[in-house]
Amino acid sequence: MLSDSTTSVPAIDKTIRICNYLFSSPGATFSQIQQDLSLPKSSTSSLLNALTVHHILRQEKGRFYLGLKLYEWGNKSLEQFDIRNIALPILERVRNETGLTCHLGVLDERSPVYILKLESNHPIGIRSWEGEKLPLHSSAVGKALGAWLPEEKIDALLPDENLPRFTATTITRKSELLADFARIRSKGWAYDNEENCSGVFCIAAPVFDHKHHAIAAISVCGIQLQLPEERIAEISALIMSACRDLSARML
Repeated sequence: MLSDSTTSVPAIDKTIRICNYLFSSPGATFSQIQQDLSLPKSSTSSLLNALTVHHILRQEKGRFYLGLKLYEWGNKSLEQFDIRNIALPILERVRNETGLTCHLGVLDERSPVYILKLESNHPIGIRSWEGEKLPLHSSAVGKALGAWLPEEKIDALLPDENLPRFTATTITRKSELLADFARIRSKGWAYDNEENCSGVFCIAAPVFDHKHHAIAAISVCGIQLQLPEERIAEISALIMSACRDLSARML
């Protein structure tokens, strides 16, 4: 669920609510937006028209969708995220040493999200992209970030005991995930044993700030041929070293 916080500027609050609603919807009519969000008709009509004029929304066959202006802003936001620039040479080194697809991820509101991806030179690629949101409980980046979260934050992000299943190996119980988090904190890295996508394995470790808060995670991903069991110890050590390097540069 995306945040719908209330501020002292109602028009901005309504805009964010509408964008969050359309983010989770394959387009919606004026009536659907107005009724589902319990917004007044007259001001909602004016707001939707203004957002469309500014390309924040687009209208097609009577339905509203998120507009390309948000895509432009999103790309620029990623470009301006300082940690990306600092992390780039480190991820290049990891990619070159492992031959695997590398990601840098952060926790954005409720979900981990990739903010940087470097493709493997291997002919077999991993389907992922910058801006992709990930599950906290089944991705290596998500678990690397989640393991160092305060208990109350974990409860807010994962309020239920049952968790969505994506593959046969997905952890589907919060109590089991918390036990996995403890193991991750003990060894310093997280492993996605094709828990998020069948056939894809990932290793990730956290990047810390000066207060030892996990502010990002570096991961590598590959199929079993690229990331067999005998390489896990070597690659996890390399990832932790890279994360220590990036942590030091963030101080």
